[in-house]
Amino acid sequence: MWTPGPVAALLSPPVAGAIHVWLVPLADVPIDGAAAVLTPAEREQSSRFVSASLTRRFICKRATLRRILASYAGMHAAEIAFGAGAQGKPFLRERDGAASPLEFNVSDAGEHVLVAVAMQRPIGVDIEMMRPMEEADDIIEHHFSAIERATYRRLPPEQQLIAFFTAWTRKEAYIKAVGVGLHLPLESFSVAIDPAAPARLIEIDGDPTKAAEWTLLPVEVPKGHVGAVVVRGPVSNCQTWTWPPG
Repeated sequence: MWTPGPVAALLSPPVAGAIHVWLVPLADVPIDGAAAVLTPAEREQSSRFVSASLTRRFICKRATLRRILASYAGMHAAEIAFGAGAQGKPFLRERDGAASPLEFNVSDAGEHVLVAVAMQRPIGVDIEMMRPMEEADDIIEHHFSAIERATYRRLPPEQQLIAFFTAWTRKEAYIKAVGVGLHLPLESFSVAIDPAAPARLIEIDGDPTKAAEWTLLPVEVPKGHVGAVVVRGPVSNCQTWTWPPG
């Protein structure tokens, strides 16, 4: 269950074995003052959206990400600086420019954003809005693993759409955790896609021992959405909060 975020200005980073996941309903984020914590490049990017609603979403999403990370780093939100890995995965910089041990990932779907945080462990998160997908069968057939295809075919038709989005969010969260983006073929690893089964990575490159190095967890999200988080190593505690703070 989601609880209001702590009101303290400084948050303690996740301890060993723990991860933090934030749910951000963008409609609850005040727009006043949000743009002030963005960089000039971010403000310029926000001006390129074709509608006021998309501009607002971008500003609130980016400002909230900065504020959450600033609460861990003991900085002002405007001080937060990002770098990018070899494949483009963003990371947080310390004041001296070095990569921070605090790792994060962010995903959005419409008016909802998930931010996942871990210490010194790759982490990925994804949220998707459920919607009709006429091409779901073709995507499963041509881009998912043999294990996933077999599970999908066994499910009753009325469960296949939720299975598709369950699979998609779990696979996307893993890809984002690894940080290689579209360079990683979707069929190169398997996740549990049956919504009634425990969430887990089944195999990576055909090897279950590689998959056992990662923890995959479902994330409770608003009705009509599906969410997942993946992190390297075991998880003893997953704390879930909402932003803005209570």
